Amino acid sequence: MPAMPVLVVGVRPKIFPFFQLPPEIRDLIYEFVLVEPPKYERHHIATCPWAAKTSVYMEPPPFAVEELNGPGQTCHCSNRKHLAILLVNRQIHSEGSCVLWEKNVFSFCLVDSFNTWCARIGDAQRSLLRYIAIYPRLGCDVAESSQRSMDAQLLPNLLKCTGLRNLDLGPQQLPDGFVETLARQLPHLKRLRMAGFETVVRRRPQIKDSWTYTYQEYYQCIWVLALVHVVVRLDDVHAAGSSDHDVDYQAMWLARARAVREHPALGDVQYKHFGVYSDTHSTATLQLPHEAHPVQVPMIGLPTIVGLFERAKREREEVAQH
Repeated sequence: MPAMPVLVVGVRPKIFPFFQLPPEIRDLIYEFVLVEPPKYERHHIATCPWAAKTSVYMEPPPFAVEELNGPGQTCHCSNRKHLAILLVNRQIHSEGSCVLWEKNVFSFCLVDSFNTWCARIGDAQRSLLRYIAIYPRLGCDVAESSQRSMDAQLLPNLLKCTGLRNLDLGPQQLPDGFVETLARQLPHLKRLRMAGFETVVRRRPQIKDSWTYTYQEYYQCIWVLALVHVVVRLDDVHAAGSSDHDVDYQAMWLARARAVREHPALGDVQYKHFGVYSDTHSTATLQLPHEAHPVQVPMIGLPTIVGLFERAKREREEVAQH
């Protein structure tokens, strides 16, 4: 009996009509994919060699180790992800780019890094920037960082970012007229802060010979940081056209950083109360001496107590699926 012919029907997958969605919905999708926490608030993925494997160790934030990679220790956890979506077609690139540049915080360790990056991007991208943060690299002396970083290119490059709303600068002595010029030429700039890291915990492994530390052992044991902010009052400059050369914002930052470091509540963080914080990045509310209102201080590098193992398991499963 002859074999019955077999009819093979190819079913073409239905393409989702993405561009028929309202623009507001498409923007929400772009935001979900392209907007990430600032570099200074990102975690290591569970498979990264720098990630904390137990709650005993303090996880060094990704930005602190990105330049200390050795054999088998490569960390890309501070890099932006999912940018490939912008390569799908021209319309997605046009719509998604606006969300990418407007909604993200663009962070840099040194002014030199910002200047190089700013020269590479175009005028259209610079005009879309809303939030720039330039903090000194960890371990840099504040005075040394100030002397090296405040070069002549910083102010001209910032003035090219015509849509800038928020600016964080490392704790350094601002040149005369710096704030006045920003306030006058960047009318959309609403907040200027002096911001930098203060180490509040320095626990090290019990190894007699410090030269036997590996990078990973050393950095896993000292990183608990407070991100200290001092607001530079742009509103006063806008209103009165006043000069900023008499205000020593660097001295204000150093005083607040010292008060944060010596705060008794952070002594508990050092020795016994890690578990009161929900994860690696938390915010401490501190009442500092000589300050009228409590100060919100982001804490970076705390041991990942709550959800550590659940997060690690979930991320390992995601990596395995790919």
